[in-house]
Amino acid sequence: GEKNVEALVDANLVKSIADLYRLDAKKVAQLERFGRLSAKKLVDAIQNSKHAPLNKFITALGIRHIGGQTAITLADHYQSLDKLQEATEEDLLKLPDIGKIVAESILAWIADEDNIKLLEELKELGVEPTYTDRSSLPLTGKSYLVTGTLTGMGREEAEDKLRALGAIVTSGVTKDTTALIVGTKPGKSKIDK
Repeated sequence: GEKNVEALVDANLVKSIADLYRLDAKKVAQLERFGRLSAKKLVDAIQNSKHAPLNKFITALGIRHIGGQTAITLADHYQSLDKLQEATEEDLLKLPDIGKIVAESILAWIADEDNIKLLEELKELGVEPTYTDRSSLPLTGKSYLVTGTLTGMGREEAEDKLRALGAIVTSGVTKDTTALIVGTKPGKSKIDK
């Protein structure tokens, strides 16, 4: 959580994303917010994230304009960080959901020397996101939009579940929308459209 991150940063244990993978449970346990067990759980969870899904890793990089759906599009097309780092503007513009501004944002991020260094450090620390082929999932190629307040789960959770089944989750109704999932107090324009 945010408070734990602040504690790690304030204690100078974390100065970059790569430092998360260098954390020592004994040092973390010395911080006010942590005990021995919670420090070990945190360090173990971070170590277990070394092979996170590629799309989630791309999202976590914090590239401007890249949300969950665009990260999935990039992961499905490039299938590895190395291939994504070789992306060209021409290639990016051929992908759905990626226009000139988003393409420029991606290219600027992957060309930045600090980001190149970060990715190299992460690789040296054993961080290797994994790509899973999503083409055989039951909702592959279908487009969904969630609007309003859902009962039983939050909208983000519903969108994550749809994506996990291969769906494309959009923010607006288009001619390609398969279905609109409507909760209470939905957006009127979305229903009208």
